[in-house]
This record gives sequence, C-alpha cells and structure tokens, in this order.
Amino acid sequence: MWERSARGVLERAGVTCDATTTEGPGDATRIVREADMGAYDCVVLVGGDGTVAEAYQGLCEREDAREVRARVTLGVVPAGSGNALCKSIQAAAGETCDPVSCALTIARGMTRALDRCEVRFMDGMTGTWSETRTTHSLLSTSWGFFSDVDIESERFRRFGGMRFTMQAIVRIVARRKYQCDLLYETTPEGEAHNARDALGAPGELVPGRPGWRKISGETLGMWALNVPWGTECTFAAPRAAFDDGSIDIVLVQAASRKSMLKLLLDFDSGRHVNHRAVRYFKAKSFELIPGPSSSAKSGGYIAIDGEVAARRHDPSPAMSPYGPLRCDVHRAEVRVFAPTPAINLGGHASRSSSSSPLSRSLLVVIARARAQTEGEIMADEPIADASAETQEAPSKKALKKAAAAAEKARLKAERAAALEAKMAALSAAADAEDPLKDKYGDAEMVQSQTKSGRRWTRVEDLSGTLADEEVLVRGRVHNVRGKGKSAFIVLRQQTATVQVVLFVDDVHVSKGMVKWVCSLPRETVVDVRGVIVRPESGEVESCTQKDVEISLREIHCISRSVPTEDLPFLIEDASRPETAFENEEAQYVRVGQDTRLDNRVLDLRTPANNAIFKIQSGVGTLFREALLRRNFTEIHTPKLIAGASEGGAAVFRLDYMKLGPACLAQSPQLYKQMAIMGDLEGVFEIGPVFRAEDSNTHRHLCEFTGLDMEMSIKEHYDEVLDVLDELFVSMFDGLNERFAREIGVVGTQYPFEPLQYCRPSLRLTFAEGVKMLQDAGVEVDPLGDIGTETERILGKLVKEKYGTDFYMLTRYPINARPFYTMPAPDDPNYTNSFDIFIRGQEIISGAQRIHDPKLLAERALACGIELPTIQSYIDSFKYGATPHGGCGVGLERVAMLFLDLNNIRKTSMFPRDPKRIAP
Repeated sequence: MWERSARGVLERAGVTCDATTTEGPGDATRIVREADMGAYDCVVLVGGDGTVAEAYQGLCEREDAREVRARVTLGVVPAGSGNALCKSIQAAAGETCDPVSCALTIARGMTRALDRCEVRFMDGMTGTWSETRTTHSLLSTSWGFFSDVDIESERFRRFGGMRFTMQAIVRIVARRKYQCDLLYETTPEGEAHNARDALGAPGELVPGRPGWRKISGETLGMWALNVPWGTECTFAAPRAAFDDGSIDIVLVQAASRKSMLKLLLDFDSGRHVNHRAVRYFKAKSFELIPGPSSSAKSGGYIAIDGEVAARRHDPSPAMSPYGPLRCDVHRAEVRVFAPTPAINLGGHASRSSSSSPLSRSLLVVIARARAQTEGEIMADEPIADASAETQEAPSKKALKKAAAAAEKARLKAERAAALEAKMAALSAAADAEDPLKDKYGDAEMVQSQTKSGRRWTRVEDLSGTLADEEVLVRGRVHNVRGKGKSAFIVLRQQTATVQVVLFVDDVHVSKGMVKWVCSLPRETVVDVRGVIVRPESGEVESCTQKDVEISLREIHCISRSVPTEDLPFLIEDASRPETAFENEEAQYVRVGQDTRLDNRVLDLRTPANNAIFKIQSGVGTLFREALLRRNFTEIHTPKLIAGASEGGAAVFRLDYMKLGPACLAQSPQLYKQMAIMGDLEGVFEIGPVFRAEDSNTHRHLCEFTGLDMEMSIKEHYDEVLDVLDELFVSMFDGLNERFAREIGVVGTQYPFEPLQYCRPSLRLTFAEGVKMLQDAGVEVDPLGDIGTETERILGKLVKEKYGTDFYMLTRYPINARPFYTMPAPDDPNYTNSFDIFIRGQEIISGAQRIHDPKLLAERALACGIELPTIQSYIDSFKYGATPHGGCGVGLERVAMLFLDLNNIRKTSMFPRDPKRIAP
C-alpha cells in the first residue's frame, strides 16, 4: 500500500522518505525509540491505530522524549481495520480516509494539536499509581463490552471494519455483565458541557475529592475517547474535540439485548449517545475500578488504543496488572498532520493549526501486513495516478477472485431486482382488487396547479360541537399503530393532536388502506378526511382533543418523511416532560440540547417549542402595541457602523468596502438618541443586536433580538420608568390572556410557577438593594456592579419580602454604566439609571442619557472611547438637545424568564453563541 498509494504522492512533493517495516507487534515502539530523530521532522505511520499507539509510545520512551515530542509531527496513512485517528482528522475537514488523501494531507504540511492521555495502572503492592507502567494514549481506553469486542474480533480481521459489528452481535447475544466504579473529574469547559449537554445522571460527589464524581453499579462497558471516531465505521464520541483537555466517556449501563442491538445500529451515526442506557460526558481525569465479570472463564480486557493492555484471564508478564487504572489528559501536547488549518467538530473550534512545510526527511514506519488466508477478501484500495508506474499487474489468482466476486455481485443484484419486481406486482394486484384504492395513497405533488375550494379545519378547533360532521384536516403522523383489521393514527398539527381511527368494513376502510396507513413513517404530512365521532372509551388521554376522534374516510400522503428509524430523534422523546426523568428507574431517552439544535427544524415541531415561539412572538407584538398606544414611532437603525456602539472590544469587526474597518452594532442606542434629537419624541425598534462576548452561559447569545425604546422627558427619568411599568404589566397581562393555551402546553413539558408581578411595579434604589443583601450576609461593593449570582439572591430576597418576581432597581453607580449615562445630580458616584429584573435575572439596562455635548465628550474620553468614532453622535446634541432616556431588552430573555426556562437557547429559534453558527 505504501509503494502503490502514498510514496509517490510524498516524493512528488519533494519529501525524502526513509521507510522501515516492522517485524511484529511492538516493533514500531523500538524503531521510533532507537531512531536518530535529529534527522527527521516527522514520523509517518503506515498501518492502523495500533501502529500509531506503538510509535508514539516509542517517542515517549526516548531519553530526549520531551524535546522530540515537542518538535516531531505525526502523520498516518491508513492500512488497518480501525483507523480511528485518521478517520477523525480527515472527517473533521470533510476529507476521505484513504491512503492517497492522507498522503496529500501530509504533503500539504498543515498541522493541528491533539490531546495526550497518560494511563497508569495501580501497583498491587503499594496501592499507588505505577510510574513504571505508563501508557501514552492518543485515541481511547476501553473496558467491558467495548474491549471484549475490540480484542476478540481480531480473529475476523479479514473482514476489515465489519469485524467489530460481527463480534458485537456475538457479545450481545452471549451477554456478559460487569460491575465497576468510575470516578471522574472535569475541566471548567467540560463542567459547562456536562451541565448543559451530558446525558444521564452525573454521578454522586466523592467525599474528600472536590470536583470528583462517582458512578457505580452494573455496567456493560466503558469507552473513553480522545477523538470522535472509535473505528473507521463507528462514530463513538460525536462531541469530542481534539484539543479541549477532556476525554469523552461513553458508559453503557444495564440494557436488554434488544436495546443493545438498537444501540449498536446507532453507533455509525453517533445517535447512540441519546440511548437511555448510555451516559455520555467529558472528563479531564478518570479512575476505573473494574469489578467481577459474570463470565468466570472468559472476558475481562482493558484495551488502550485498540491493543490489549491488561487481561483478567491468562495474564502475560509483559502486560499491566488487570485492575484499577487512572487516565489523565494533557492538553494539546501532540501535533498531527490535518487537512486544513481550521477544523470545527461538534461545535468545538480548533485551538491551533499551523503550516509546517516539509523541508526535511520523513521517518516512515510500515506495519507488516498480517498473513491472509486464501478465503479472505481484501478491501479495495485507491491507487494514486501519480505512482501508476510503480503498480504491478494483478496475478492470475487475483483476477480469478475478482471475476468470482463480480459474478457474485451480479447474481445478488439480479435476485434483488426480481424480488422488487415481485413486490411491485403483488402491490399492483392488491390495488386492482381493492375497490377503495382511490381513498388512500400518495397525492400528486402540490405545484399550485388547481384551486379546489376545499376547506381545511384546524385540529385545535375539533370539538364535540362538530360531532357527525365531515372534516378535512392536514397534519403530521405523530404515531401510528395497527392491530389486526384496525389502525390508530395520532395526527399532530402544531401543539394540537387528535386520534384518527380505522376499522375494516370494506365500505369506508379496506385491508389495503389499513396496511398502507401502518407503513407511514412518523412525521409524514397527510390529508385526512373523516367524520367527527365521540370516542367509545369516553376520552382519548393521549391527545389534546380528548372528547373527539376522526373516523377515517380518505387519507393521502402530501410529503413522506424518512423512515422512522432514520429520524435523529422522536418527537415523542423530545416532548417528554422533565418530571418524567426524576424517577431514577425511568428508562426514557433524553434528547440532548446539541442534538436538538443540530436538528432544529425537527425540534421546533414539539408542542412545547411550537408554543414557546408563539409566546415569543407575542412578547414582540405586545411591546409594539404598548408603545404605539403612547404615540411612539417605530424606527429601523443601521447594523453596520463605523465604531463600537457601546465601547469595549466585544464587537464583530469587518472591512467595509474601501472605507476601512467597521463592526456590527451592539445596540441601536446612539441612533435612537439621534432620532429623539430629530424631534420624534418617542421611538422604538425591534431588531437584531450583536455581541462578540465569549460567554458560554445559559443566558447569553452572540446575536439576539433587541426591544429598544427611547423617549424625551420633561423633568425626571421616572417618566421612563412609568412607561416601562405600564408596558410590562400590559405585556404580562396580554401573554396570560392571549396565550393561556400555549403557556399550558409549555408548562406540561417544563413545569413552572406563573410570574408574580405588582401594580404598580416595585421600585428600589441600588443602595436599598445593597442593604438587603448585606442584611442577608452577602458581601457586595456599594459602588460596583452586582454579579449574576448576587442578582439571583436579591431576587429571592425581594420575592420573600414583596411577593413579586418583577421589580426595578434604580440609581446605579457610575462605574457600572456606559459613558452616555447621566450622572446623578446629588452624588457623582451614582447615575440616573436603572435595571429591571424578572425572577432575579436582569432583563433591562436603561438610563437618562447625557444630552450636553461637552459632558458627553468628557465621559467618552474617561471611558477610553476615541471621539472621532462617535463625533457624529456628539454633534447631534449641538443644535438644541431634548432631555431623554430609554432602555433595551432582549426579547429571548423576556420569553425565557416569563416561562422560567433554564436556557435562553430554548427561546432563540436558531441561536448564535460562541460555539454555534449553524444551522
């Protein structure tokens, strides 16, 4: 493979290759350990993951290991049956994992960082982690089911990557049960990931070990991965990053054989992490203490990078003792060749990529091919055109085998075509015999060909008042089940569902109709015509329209979904109430946040999400209505500006034509004020706001929808607070009145207490708020801003004392406000400003603005803002300025807190945060 596929590519790139072939297992370690590495820039491994692991172990065992590891870059040409490292690196950049592509990657000289894992076993004599038996891992550590499959499948190497699937099925049928204790510690980034996205309970805290958690009990297997692909065909750790200082742990606990088979099928796409038996989380260190296996004579391996590191039965002196092990992750200590300088995988951006032109020699370590038996099938290997002259003509035996394989494939295709023709003939025959065949089937594509005048009824409008009437409804197949000569469809339309019933009578429903209906995948769009009837059981508990159902007369498919098993997740799972997961014994699938956002179109179909965005729309509508009633004017300000609208560095910068640097607006603040100076008196805007803040929290976004208002004042900035008081009270009233049904739908999945608010709204000064905190024993700077956690504490204190979730805090210190905020007349340490809070979290920051040009310039300079960048803003106050004030609020944050949701991404349709810019 080296001669035919990769060598020609590298030599044509001007690289000198010194190649040596291993003689057996472990020889790659010896070669790299003893090589004169001063002569080489890079080590290229031609082999599988085992060869990579051996070679890197050789680097670590050198006397000059620290210097060499820091200088040498690794490259891989895949020639094994796993190829996990190679596949992970290539797939992250959209490249294929074949010898030619990987050789081109090496020739281009682009590199990136990779974490290194240090694995140590416990010394049975001293009870400490052994320093003499240390394995340096780049890929993975496995135990239980995963290591059994990896190691025991070696006998099927001739089948390539399929060997893992074959052995996995064997192990699922003849299941072994294990016990283990898994202790782990995570990084701050990993803790944030686990709090947001981890699947399954995080485990109990470990006494005396801060930051450590422990998971115990019956376990089928543990797989800790440093890269996304566990093998070339197994997407084991879909959220793994190459250099985040964490290792992704897949822990499979008790599951039935049927569940394990489903889990196995999902490994190729990464959907296995949503399985209810899987715990998936990140750790920077972990300790595995394996317990006994249910099998007394077999099983019990610990594998590192696909090779046996410890064996319970028949241990070898060359191996580590089977028992407790510890793995520590060292961040970004290895450099490997990568296809592009910027890799983004699973929302994790590459920390460091660079170009390293190959100007010296490569040490190439070629793994000796394992002996092939006569009956084994060799995988096709792409051949580089550049090295065509080195290719040898195939032997007669090879030609004979190729001809036999082609004939076998031809016969298989003929059988498949014959079967397909037979099924089509049977289907046609059934259609010909079914007198009701026109009452069901696929409808013609809707291409605006005709207007029939038919009227569709909304599902939410179906009630007992329509009993015995015929209706036409369009919706999605939420679920379908057949039973003998009957079938039941749950039809979903946004937040409403209704049951459709079919009973074979050969008048309205035939056997063919029931069979066709039962074949419909979930999420398929259908038109249903039927008669409204009362359920025989009294109520349909599983649907929102409980007192009626539709007796089917016709059903036609408008748009067919992919097969149910190919859906990223089921709407049923994504809609399950949070309370369903409180029972530790519940065997439900929890759909993670990243999975939801990666498949947002599907996620939006859940009743709760559908309701959330109707309520979010209502927030904007009620904001607009309240201000229009006060004769405010809606304006639209530019989002491309020449300078930072609020100062600071948290802006998205760009080049604007030939005029130089520009940025995306952080706020319409300056333009709102300029509109007031244009005598519009009261203005508002609903539009996008951009903040380049690297804040990965539950309440921050890089782009959100701003609700901004500005108004002239006569005497006091309390006039602004009066308007906001009326605005929000009317908004809350309007949401409760207009969207009562949607609020109930959200509460079904995400239970919450209704928002409490006063009339008029509570107002406290900043000093009063500080005193409440100090009286409660909270330390707070009276002239500084208060942090998020302190705001929450204050919110609880206010709720306890005043019985409201909504309040205003006024007169903030000058050090906590923007440059354009008017200082307080009685104390220069304070300002005429305010924040507004819902459930202890800030939603609004507002103030009276400085309308005097001289004072405005002084404050801008004091805040470090260059005057030329805001000169047009300052000049707008030179021609007679009206005293004014205003504020801005995030629409998504208002909706989130009104519904008491735990993450702002739930109220942002397509959220943009530091780790997400798609879909």
